Amino acid sequence: MDNQVFGQVCSIVNEIPHTLISGVWFWISYIFSNYWFVVVPSIVLWIVIEILTRHNHHYNSANGFTPAFNSFIGGGVFYILQVLINFPLEYFFGKEIYCANIWVPSFHLLPFLATGLLLHGIGFWPYLKLPILNVKIVLFRGGSI
Repeated sequence: MDNQVFGQVCSIVNEIPHTLISGVWFWISYIFSNYWFVVVPSIVLWIVIEILTRHNHHYNSANGFTPAFNSFIGGGVFYILQVLINFPLEYFFGKEIYCANIWVPSFHLLPFLATGLLLHGIGFWPYLKLPILNVKIVLFRGGSI
């Protein structure tokens, strides 16, 4: 198999959603160009409902929004940051970068950390939690959404 085909196979495998939230964002980006008139109002409606019902449910997270909405926002920010990092890498190095065992995990770590810090920094996520260690980290104090 030549390098170009190998890179395309690795790129396709890398694009397969691995979680529910990544699957949601995959389908949103996949159908957006043809069905944006349904996708955009649906997301706006969900955001409005979340804001109106903030802190009104027993299952809300610390910021007052539902866990599904928090995951949706976190997944969307991660998706955007991942694209911003992968686009230049793919432009300069080609699709073969998706097959590198060292590069790919390290470039997933950068948007993962940036997502947590960004959403924590703007107050959307009041604290960062390391589930493995069961530790909550408060880096910034101040305003929240």
